[in-house]
Amino acid sequence: MIEKVIDAYKANFSENDEFLAIKSPGRINLIGEHTDYNNGYVFPAAIDKYIYTVGAKNKTNIINVVSLKYNQILTFDVTTTQKPSSNGWENYIIGVVEEFKKLGCKLSGFNAVFDGDIPRGAGLSSSAALENSFGVLLENLFDLSLSKKDIALASQQAEHNYAGVNCGLMDQYASIFGEKEKALVLNCDTNEHQLVNVYTHNYEIVLINTNVKHELSSSAYNERREQCETALKAIQKKYPQRRHLSEITLEELTSIEEKVTPVVYQRALYIVNENRRVLQAIEALESDDILQLGSLMFQSHQGLSESYEVSCDELDFLVEKAKQNPFIVGSRMMGGGFGGCTINIIEKGQTNDFVNSVAEEYIQKFGLKISVITVKFVNGTHVTCSK
Repeated sequence: MIEKVIDAYKANFSENDEFLAIKSPGRINLIGEHTDYNNGYVFPAAIDKYIYTVGAKNKTNIINVVSLKYNQILTFDVTTTQKPSSNGWENYIIGVVEEFKKLGCKLSGFNAVFDGDIPRGAGLSSSAALENSFGVLLENLFDLSLSKKDIALASQQAEHNYAGVNCGLMDQYASIFGEKEKALVLNCDTNEHQLVNVYTHNYEIVLINTNVKHELSSSAYNERREQCETALKAIQKKYPQRRHLSEITLEELTSIEEKVTPVVYQRALYIVNENRRVLQAIEALESDDILQLGSLMFQSHQGLSESYEVSCDELDFLVEKAKQNPFIVGSRMMGGGFGGCTINIIEKGQTNDFVNSVAEEYIQKFGLKISVITVKFVNGTHVTCSK
């Protein structure tokens, strides 16, 4: 696809420009959902589905961005402070430019074209990949001397301030720091990570897309974050040394159960348990115990569905069917929730049989087809070629 984007750049702008081409991957998360904005641990990996961006300076103050994905053009003046756009995808680009300016980066005009093969609505963080692709483009076009972490943090702030989603750092971080055949153990309190080799032996990691994205996902995401903050404030009245939910114990949480609403308590209970599961999952992989990892994934989904209430009927259906299949050791919903994919650990060669066994019932029940996404773990956002 990168050749297609390069050709589109030449067609829209100039064949003679000295352009850069960027590959920016989406991500999966093995386990640890919604723990990132609670300063806990997550376990993501960059995957071989990308946003591809090609760009070059244009010797003006005007930024021109062509989206092949949306068949639209964004144009704005880099010297003028931009407000959030009503056109969703534009905010990821405007936001990155504005956040870089806040860092004191000296920018000028540029032309760019982007496209991608990250399935929309699948929970694979196409937005973070798009943000990082423009962050890395700006870093290299204007010699800004920003670190990968600087770019990830600016991308996160773009999401907060322009896209209106108070996300944690996991998506942007995994997209830029990913490495081939490895997953990241990210401590979202310190923003430090370590790399873990992921060996699944006779199993493979397969995403099954529900092909549904319920519209309440963004508002519900922000609501869950507010509920977690409410729980933390209640805990800090009794345990003022606690800085975030992911460091409290189950006993401490239980001690303030009567001080919060049942819903807020369940949200906090999920976070405490999920953070523990991430650490157990790392131990399971280090011990080469794929069955334990799978068991933790099933537990994670139950918590996401029942305590955090961010699943949906379609996701619950697929996970329940996975539980009943002897060739699947683990399955859970992945991403913010209310649609997207399940992530599954399936014995090699058994994916098609499983999909075929549930596809017709899924159509009858939901009027939709499921689709399969196979993934490999890859390097993070980088310049792939230049002219």
